[in-house]
Amino acid sequence: MALPPIPTEIPLPDAAERYLEVCRRKVLIRRLSPATVRNYTADLHRFLELLPDAEAHTTESVTGLHIDEVLLAYANTADHRRRPGPGETVQDPRRRMATTDTKAAGSTLRMRRSLSGFFAYCVDQAFATVSPMRTSEMEPKDEGKLRVERTSLDLEQAQALLTHGPGDDTTNVHHDRDAIALALMGVLGLRAGEIVGLDTDHYTPATPNSPGSLQIYGKGRTWRTVPLPPWLEAVIVAYRARLGSAAPAALLLSPTGNRLAVRDIERLLERAVKRTRAADPAHARAVVPHGLRHTAATLMLAEGWDVKVVAQLLGHASVSTTSKYLDELPGGLSVAINAHPLIPTQPNPRHGTAPRSEVAAQAVADS
Repeated sequence: MALPPIPTEIPLPDAAERYLEVCRRKVLIRRLSPATVRNYTADLHRFLELLPDAEAHTTESVTGLHIDEVLLAYANTADHRRRPGPGETVQDPRRRMATTDTKAAGSTLRMRRSLSGFFAYCVDQAFATVSPMRTSEMEPKDEGKLRVERTSLDLEQAQALLTHGPGDDTTNVHHDRDAIALALMGVLGLRAGEIVGLDTDHYTPATPNSPGSLQIYGKGRTWRTVPLPPWLEAVIVAYRARLGSAAPAALLLSPTGNRLAVRDIERLLERAVKRTRAADPAHARAVVPHGLRHTAATLMLAEGWDVKVVAQLLGHASVSTTSKYLDELPGGLSVAINAHPLIPTQPNPRHGTAPRSEVAAQAVADS
């Protein structure tokens, strides 16, 4: 068996900058999103800040113990830095950042994943023999179940959001754009990053023999074709006609005429929830963009769609991934149990026994 090549050690800060430059180039070919690279940049800069004598380290000198020390220091800092007070001088960045608050488990887990990607790059480039992450023991537990805002809406909540969320001419000058974004997330299950990457040439108009469609560039550097419902295609056509032929190529634009960012999608969704809460408070609920992707998958599967079709629509390579998107709908388990094919017939006080199909139908109606 061949031995690994002797590593070419370089200063740790130089390796970090080389890695981030590679990440920035990947943004240009849409292998990474700008938001992801911003997170990588913040995490690596924080790592170098928290690692004692980072300037003296090379890509080969960092050990698992160093990683553990940094992760522990990071976990015990607040999510926002505390500025030194007047006349206060603090040399140790770990003390400068310390407050009574601590990082959420998800933040520390993200830091660890960022470091894993960086040191894997160092090994691939022969800057290090082995990744120090292999001997690191400080692996935070995943937060588990998604917070409420990330799980799916039920049917009435989703309908209320699509109806009231965009607003109208009097309440939102960008109501048509927002209606498109909400439908792409909540009806077709697109990711926010996929929506902001759409250009006008990704849209194919409907023909007498085929519906309109969008070409989506998703995770894994793969393309997929998503058919458009006629009503959504009509909104897209009207929106682009309003912008005019001289508008930029990005399908959805900001008020300044630039391509929307993922944060813009998050903000328009927050505003849509507020409008829904004002118009239909009984069916309004906070949700984030990925929660609408869960909504699309959950409602389609609950309606009996083939899981393979849903997986194709969402761009999943495996149906096991799609199954993770299925959130429990209120009353869904009770309906399923009451409609079980082996449910015994129940006596009817007036007509003896009722057929199982009638019992199941009544169970659905009662839910």
